[in-house]
Amino acid sequence: MVLFFLAFGVAAVCIFLKPLPIKPSYESYDLLAWNIVRGHGYSWSYGPYLRPELFRTPGYPLFLVPFYWMFGRAYEAVYWAQAVLHAAVPVFIFSMVCRVFSRPAALWAGLCVALYPLTAVYVPTILAESVSVFVTVWTVWFFLRTMDRPTAWRAAQLGALFAFGALLRPAMALFSLFLFLGAWAATRRARPLLLPFCVAHLAFAAVMAPWVIRNYQVSGEFIPLSNESSLQLWLATLNYGPYTDRYWQHPLYKVENQFEVKRSGLFFDRDRAPYPVEIRVHRVELLRPLKLHYQVNGQGPFQIIPMRQTGPRKLRAEIPPQPWGSVVRYFMSARNPWESGPRIRIPASSDGGFLYYRVTRSLLDNLGDEVIDLNFLSRQAEALSGRVTLKPGEESALDLDGDGRLTEADLRRTLSLLGGTRFAPAIGLHAEGKNVLTISFSDGRLDVPSVKAGGSVLSDLMWKKLSPRAVALLVAVERKPKASQRFGWRKPTVERLFNCPFELTNSLADGYFLKPVPATLSARSEVPCVWEAGIEPVARELKRFRVYQNYFHENFRRMPMEFFGGSLLRMFRIWVIVGQAKVAGQTYKISGADLIYPALTVLTIALLVLAAAGFAVVWRRWRSHWYLAAPVIYVSVIHAPFHPEARYSLSARPFLLIYCALALFALWRHWRGGQPGFETSREDPPSGAAA
Repeated sequence: MVLFFLAFGVAAVCIFLKPLPIKPSYESYDLLAWNIVRGHGYSWSYGPYLRPELFRTPGYPLFLVPFYWMFGRAYEAVYWAQAVLHAAVPVFIFSMVCRVFSRPAALWAGLCVALYPLTAVYVPTILAESVSVFVTVWTVWFFLRTMDRPTAWRAAQLGALFAFGALLRPAMALFSLFLFLGAWAATRRARPLLLPFCVAHLAFAAVMAPWVIRNYQVSGEFIPLSNESSLQLWLATLNYGPYTDRYWQHPLYKVENQFEVKRSGLFFDRDRAPYPVEIRVHRVELLRPLKLHYQVNGQGPFQIIPMRQTGPRKLRAEIPPQPWGSVVRYFMSARNPWESGPRIRIPASSDGGFLYYRVTRSLLDNLGDEVIDLNFLSRQAEALSGRVTLKPGEESALDLDGDGRLTEADLRRTLSLLGGTRFAPAIGLHAEGKNVLTISFSDGRLDVPSVKAGGSVLSDLMWKKLSPRAVALLVAVERKPKASQRFGWRKPTVERLFNCPFELTNSLADGYFLKPVPATLSARSEVPCVWEAGIEPVARELKRFRVYQNYFHENFRRMPMEFFGGSLLRMFRIWVIVGQAKVAGQTYKISGADLIYPALTVLTIALLVLAAAGFAVVWRRWRSHWYLAAPVIYVSVIHAPFHPEARYSLSARPFLLIYCALALFALWRHWRGGQPGFETSREDPPSGAAA
C-alpha cells in the first residue's frame, strides 16, 4: 500500500501542476470518444458529416467513453482514474520482482517505479500512455499467473488483455507471441504452453474481430489495426544520421510530401473502381434535383448522373471506371431555388471552373501538363534540341511568351515561373544522351532527363543529392504564378480543387469544423450552401497511406543501409529524450526547456547505462527473470523499423527501472559491506513459466 499511495501522490502533483502543455485535443482520442458518446460513430470529424476513422485504434477512446458518458467532457475525472492506474503499476512490479529476487530488492524496484516522474507527467493528458503502461504491466503479471495455473478461462482472459493492449497501441499486437516465445526459451517445454497459447489467441481474435470487420465495412480493405504503419515506416526511411529526430529536414521529405502526399486528392489510383463524388449541402430540399456532370479527356459532351441522397444533407454519385491516364473533369449543378433560369453550378465560377482527377498508378509516372513543372521544362528542351517532332498545336502549348514561336526565351520563362523572378541560371541543351537539359547554379547543377517516353523526370531526380536551388525547382509546383492568360489554363484546376467552396474556421467549443460558404455568386445569405465536394474521404485517406507505403519501398530499395543503420540507432534512441528543436519535434515546448531537456537527455542515457549494469549483475539467472526483460527487448525491437519517439517506450519503462533498481541495490549492499542480496524470497517462490 505504501507503493500505491506514493505513486498516487506523484501523479496527484502532476495533475495539479500539469507539467506538459498538451491540450486534450492534441491527438484525436478526445473527439473520437465524444463522438461515440453523442452517437456519431467512430470518427474524429466535426459536424453531421463524419469520416470513419482508420488511423487511431479504439482502445483508449473506449476507455474514455464511460467518463464522458457520466461527466461529459470533464477531463479531471479521466486524470484521476489514470492516477489510480498509474499507482497500481509499482504494486504489480513489486509482486513480479518478488518471484525471483528478495523483498528488499523488489521494494527498491517498486520505489524507483513509483517515484519515476516521466510516466507520471502523462497522467494529466488525454493520451493513451498512462493506460498503456498499466495494461502492459498488468498483462505480464497476468501472463505469469496464467502460466502458474493454466486454465482455459484464464487463458481466454489473457487473450482479451493482449487484444486490448493492441487496440491501445498497435505496436503491442505481437507482444503475446513474444511472451510465449520467451516462456518456451526459459523452460524448454512446449506442451504446457500449448493450451493457453491456443485459447489466448482464439480470445485475441474474437476481441479483435469487430474492429477488423468494421474497418472492412467502411473502407473495403483488410485493415487489422490501423493504416498508421505505412506513415511511420516512410518517416523511418528519412530518420537516420543527422535526421534521426528531424525527418522534416531530410532533402527528400519536402519533395515526396509536396509532390504526392499533398496532391494525392487530385489522383485516383484504381482503373476498375468507380470514382465516388460527394457533395454536402445546407437546405438540400431547395436544391433538388442535383446532378453530376463529367467529361473524360476533354472529348465529347458532358455526361450527366443524378446525385442520390445518402444521408442528411449529403448526396453522392459515382463516375464510371476509366482507363489509366484518363483525365476527368466534373462539376455539380442544382436547381436555383430563388428564381427561374440557369441552374446553380458547383463549384461556382464565372469562367467555368472544374474539379478534376487523373486516373494514374503513381504521380511519379505521369504528372501531365496540368501544372507547369520540370516535366513541362523537359518537353520544351526536347523540342528545342530536336529530339522530338512536335505535332500541330503543340508548339503553341509550349510557347509561353506569346510570340508564336518556341525559343530558348520560353524555356527561361518557365524557369522564372518555377524559381521566381530573380531566377537566372545558366542552361545548356543536349541533343543526345539521357539528359536533355543542364541547369547550372552557384551551388551546383541539375541535369534534367528526357521525358519523351511520357514518364516523369521526378523518378530520376528525387533520390539524387541536389543543391538547394535544384531542390527548390522540384517543389515549385506549389507556386501560383501571376502570369498571362496564355498559360493560365495549366493551373486553374489544381488551384480550384484546393479553393473549392468550403473553408475551415475555429470554434472554442469544437475546434475546427466546416463552415458553410455560399455556392452561388448571389450575395443573399439565405442561399443554400455547399459544404464540401470531391472524392470520398475514406478512399482519399487510404490512397494517401498507399503513397506512404510506395515511398517506403522506394526509399528502402535505394538506401537500405541507411535504413538498417537508422533502425539500430532507433533501438537506442527510443529510450532517450532529446531537446526541443526550433520546429515541432520529439518533445514539447515547456518553460525552462533549454535546461530541462539537456538534463533529461543525460538522465535517460544514465538510466540505460544503469539498467545494463543491473542486468549484467543478474544475467546468469536470466531464465528466472526473463519476463522482466522481455518488454524492454520487445519495445526496442518492434519500434526499430519505425519513426522514433521517446514516449513510445513508456509502456516498458517500468521494466527498465527494475534493472536500474537492481544495480542501485547492489551498490547499496556493497557500500554497506554485505552481499548483493538477490536471493529469492522464501515467502513467494518462483513457479510456472518463471521457474
